[in-house]
Amino acid sequence: MNAIEQRLESVFGEIARSRMAGLPICNPSVRVQAVAFCEWQESWLGVMVTPWMISLVLIPRDNSRSDPAHTEEKITVDLPSGIYEFVSLNEPRLGVCHTRSLLSPLLDIERHEDAIDIAEQVMIRLFESALDDQQSAADRSATLEQARLKGESILDKPISRRDFLRGTFWGT
Repeated sequence: MNAIEQRLESVFGEIARSRMAGLPICNPSVRVQAVAFCEWQESWLGVMVTPWMISLVLIPRDNSRSDPAHTEEKITVDLPSGIYEFVSLNEPRLGVCHTRSLLSPLLDIERHEDAIDIAEQVMIRLFESALDDQQSAADRSATLEQARLKGESILDKPISRRDFLRGTFWGT
């Protein structure tokens, strides 16, 4: 665990034990955990899991500014998978910090491990480029067309769960 993850877990852990303790939006099965933080450009980017939410968190690496960001501030971040808007978090112990809510409340999450799985999948998807998706769709389309020309059933071709859920199993 790196220093930013430790700091986030400390701050959000204290929030969980104080301001959020006993609130009905908190899931007692989920703990505070910083997940998969990595350097992105001039910041740290990762997912914060708490009993009440799962959020993307962006913190500048040079976070020497001690005053908190204003809650009305919004920034956009260009990641390989697209452009995302973050809002500023007004938590003095973190300094400048921006978040993007992903899931809240977490009442349907049965186990802490399920919340962590969601967070890890989010980080993987953030760094997949739209170009990769387009290329994959083009590859699938070519494979299906080859099968059609050979007289093979396209239903016999393997399909991933992701392609099925995206509706890209027909090569579109």
